[in-house]
Amino acid sequence: MSPIFITEDDVGQLLSMKEAVKAVEQAMLARAAGKIWNNPRSRLPIPGGSYNFMAASWPEKNVVGHKSYTAGRFGASFHVMLYGCSGEGLLAVIEANRAGQIRTGAASGVATKYLSKDISQSVLGIIGTGYQAETQVEAIFEVRNITQVNVFSRDKKNRDAFVAKMSPNFGDMFVAVNSAEEVSESADIITAITNSKTPVITHEMISTGVHINAAGNNSWLKNEVDTDTVCKSDVVVTDDIDQSKIECGELMKACETGKFSWDKVIQLDSIVSRKILGRTSDTDVTLFESQGVALEDLAVCDLIYNKAVKRGIGLGI
Repeated sequence: MSPIFITEDDVGQLLSMKEAVKAVEQAMLARAAGKIWNNPRSRLPIPGGSYNFMAASWPEKNVVGHKSYTAGRFGASFHVMLYGCSGEGLLAVIEANRAGQIRTGAASGVATKYLSKDISQSVLGIIGTGYQAETQVEAIFEVRNITQVNVFSRDKKNRDAFVAKMSPNFGDMFVAVNSAEEVSESADIITAITNSKTPVITHEMISTGVHINAAGNNSWLKNEVDTDTVCKSDVVVTDDIDQSKIECGELMKACETGKFSWDKVIQLDSIVSRKILGRTSDTDVTLFESQGVALEDLAVCDLIYNKAVKRGIGLGI
């Protein structure tokens, strides 16, 4: 079969958040069983930014592939190359901006499912209102019964626009607030999805039993969560420990203080598979440090490809 090219518009038709959350969850279970291999992101310098490369293989599904992209002051361009494992060669080239947006949300959704309190009504606080924030909210709505969403970004126009955009799809429960501190008031779940170099979540904001998704940071130069929050958390989880050791600014800084160490960090697949218990009580503070890893991209892009083939979507290469 000839390889196909799948566009951003195609991805939007083919991939739902419900399916993405399930695909990422299945990938975590497969990794816990030793059925997926993941290669952390590597970066090469280019003018104004970097070229980034990450790969994963899932022989059980007969698929292997890599995501590569340029990112910097000139913008970003994302593609996934998908191959068969049994001599099929190249299966697809997939434009992967939208896929990455959805899979980043899905990872937070999976983490929230296993680490947040399972209560009948939850309040979500979200810090950051860029394009990635939308799928964070969408994924968390898939796994928890959210009754209120407190929204903050530095620009009042942006947070008001976010509320106006999200409310028609999810109901009149979005509230724009005036500070990050207000976001955390009564929140059971707090998600930060920013590119901030200084913490937007501080230990003073943390209440008993809260779950935190730090989803915007995959650079050692960035820092969404302060060190005291990391140290105060009862459970600290990431989607890939090896990648976190070279990219996660919050955990790297916490370890440098001597108050925290890498042996306290749990990989998400161990939580999903129940090899390691995450939250053990409603008073635990839990933290998910999302790095965005190749196995998550592989899981959603395998789903995209198979649906495209069934529907006859995609241009021949």
